[in-house]
Amino acid sequence: MIENKCVNRILSLFIMGLLLISSSIAHARGINDLIKKLKTGTPEEKIETMEELEYKDPRVAIKAMSALIKLLSHSDKKVQRKAARAIGNLGGDPRAIEPLIKLLDDPDRDVKKTVLLALENTAQKKKDKRIMYAFLKALNTDSREVARVASK
Repeated sequence: MIENKCVNRILSLFIMGLLLISSSIAHARGINDLIKKLKTGTPEEKIETMEELEYKDPRVAIKAMSALIKLLSHSDKKVQRKAARAIGNLGGDPRAIEPLIKLLDDPDRDVKKTVLLALENTAQKKKDKRIMYAFLKALNTDSREVARVASK
């Protein structure tokens, strides 16, 4: 009787372990599919994919950071803004700081505001002088909206 309980307990632990492993594999496949869409999709697909990333576990979504950083230089402003927002929402990444700062030279005010918010999220984790200088530069901009975001 005791042996059966031990065997049943061992089997149930083994099955739970298999379920956890299969769940991890499914998450890995899911994130890999999303990364592929970020790299090869249309601008609309890229935006939808970035929106989907916002609902993923950040520990999984962070795997898409390299692809998100590359999208900061995309020709579509909506894609750039969404990539900056996603990077900021994921807590930023030191590799994203320079590309984000470079986007502050973009004439599009909405891009600049989104970049500042992304840098702010990055700055909370990493004290980086480049970010401080970027905010100072944004305070001296012609756009009141951008300066207002930079002053917060």
